[in-house]
Amino acid sequence: MRPALSLAYRDVESASASAIATCAVDALIAEAMLTPKPALVDRRDSGAHRDLDLDTMLRSAYALAPTFLAIARAASGAPPSQALRERLARIGRDGEASMMRATGGSNAHRSAIWIVGRLCASAASARHDDRYAPSSAQASHGTKASERYRVPGARGEARDGFPYTLRIGLPALDDARAA
Repeated sequence: MRPALSLAYRDVESASASAIATCAVDALIAEAMLTPKPALVDRRDSGAHRDLDLDTMLRSAYALAPTFLAIARAASGAPPSQALRERLARIGRDGEASMMRATGGSNAHRSAIWIVGRLCASAASARHDDRYAPSSAQASHGTKASERYRVPGARGEARDGFPYTLRIGLPALDDARAA
C-alpha cells in the first residue's frame, strides 16, 4: 500500500512553490516506501545498498524540501536563461550538501535532486502563458475543441498540474486497486 497523498497533490490548482516542494518530497517518500523493490531500499531491507536504509532515504527526502522550495521559487516567473540555469544548479549543489549532511554522507537522492528539481522548476514556470502559441486560426484540432467546449485541453491540464487526472483519474485508480 502506498502512503497517502498529501493535500498538495489533491489541490494542484494552487500550486505554489510550497505545494510543488511538498509534492516533490512526497514523491521521494512514496518511492522509498514502495515495496518490494529487489536490490533497492524498501520497507523490507536495504537491497544491494550497504550505506542506505529506509530511515536514511526518508531523512534525505525531508532534507531536500528546502532545496525543492528554492528551485520552485527561483523558476517561478523567471524566463528560461543561462542565469536561471546556473542559479538552479547552485541551489541543487547546496541541496546535495544538505542531503549528504542529513544522511551521514550517503548518496541517497543525488540524481533525484536534478531530475525532481527540474520537474519543480518546470511546474513553477509552466504556470505562465506561452506568448508564442499559435493563434486560433492556426490552432490544432485540440486547441479548437478546448476553446469551443471551454475546457483546458492538454496545455491547460499540464499548466494547471493535471487536476482532472488527480481529482478523477487517481481516485479511480485507487478505488480499482482497493477492489
